[in-house]
Amino acid sequence: MANTESDISGIKALTVRKDGVTAVRTVAGDAMLELAALPGHTAQLTGTKNGAARWNIRMGDATTETGGNTGSDFWLFGVDDAAATVTASGITINRKLGNIGLGGNTTVSGTLTANGYISTLADLTVQRGGAPTTGYMFLGNSGTRYLGWDGTQFAFNGPLIAGATSITGTLAVAGVCTVNNSIVSALDANNGAYYFGSSFSKSITVSGGQFHFNGGSAWFGAVNASVDAPCAAGTAASGAWPMGVSAVDRGILFMQASGSNLVLYFTQGSTANAVGSVNTSSVATVYNTASSAELKEDLKSFDAGNIIDQTNVYDFAWKKSGERSCGVIAQQAIDVYPMAVTHTEVKVPDGEVSEFWGVDYSKYVPVLLQELKALRARVFELEGRVGVGTNPA
Repeated sequence: MANTESDISGIKALTVRKDGVTAVRTVAGDAMLELAALPGHTAQLTGTKNGAARWNIRMGDATTETGGNTGSDFWLFGVDDAAATVTASGITINRKLGNIGLGGNTTVSGTLTANGYISTLADLTVQRGGAPTTGYMFLGNSGTRYLGWDGTQFAFNGPLIAGATSITGTLAVAGVCTVNNSIVSALDANNGAYYFGSSFSKSITVSGGQFHFNGGSAWFGAVNASVDAPCAAGTAASGAWPMGVSAVDRGILFMQASGSNLVLYFTQGSTANAVGSVNTSSVATVYNTASSAELKEDLKSFDAGNIIDQTNVYDFAWKKSGERSCGVIAQQAIDVYPMAVTHTEVKVPDGEVSEFWGVDYSKYVPVLLQELKALRARVFELEGRVGVGTNPA
């Protein structure tokens, strides 16, 4: 077979040599090889060996063009020994979006840079060549943000914003971890743990339905709802409320901030609506409840004696401990002085409803003051001390 040549103005524009090499040259402009396909068909280049097809390049698949650059995508696929196209291991390029699809396992020796998304329907494996048990994915063109596995634990260099993420093993974050939903750390259905510090000596655990702060104190930030910066561990910064949990007696220690005697501050609805506080000095604790004249109206006197006369007070023993005490019965007191009694129903974990009855004995103080004033006036009247001292009325 002789070489086949086609001359244009003395230039061999198309040459097909007998050894199989085909050359295309141009007289001017770009060289172009055009494969024209009829509608519903594809323009293909097929590589064969020993008469059998092995690779197929489809420059425009059979997808119908519907406008907007949709359809006629690029495909590159292998052909198996049975002359069937191996679509699972091919390469596709979407004509409209430019997205590249890689089927099967793809190995990149070196750096893979993507200016868009990398999406995989299978596993994405990243490993260092010299250390196959470690791997890092770098994000951003500066190379300073990455997600990695050092062979022992996950490492995030930079802020972490997590959606629905499931991790089996240890998650270590060097920086800020922001979660828009929830973090679930489960050892089993009812227990979990969060560890802090490189030695994992500090932790927050849930066991037996209780939270446990291990290896240190729990510190809370400022009371102002608009301030969410936490107080540094071991620091009682002004305006913050550090709270330490004792490891000895399992009590709760409230330590006032430096320069303040305020320990607890209670509001209702907003920070501007204060309803009570707990203050301390160097020697005592003061419990306060709101009592401003601006909060009260319809002021009138009342018969404290009637409340006292109808209130039964007992010396009794607590069933659980046997310890003796004195007090009233809430179910009886509610009929006489309901504002001193709290009655709530609580749904316990087993689904049953448990009733709570409580009495606020501080509510009886105004009653006692009122009755004391009445008694003093009565004594003054009976003793006839007219002109002696001051009439308590």
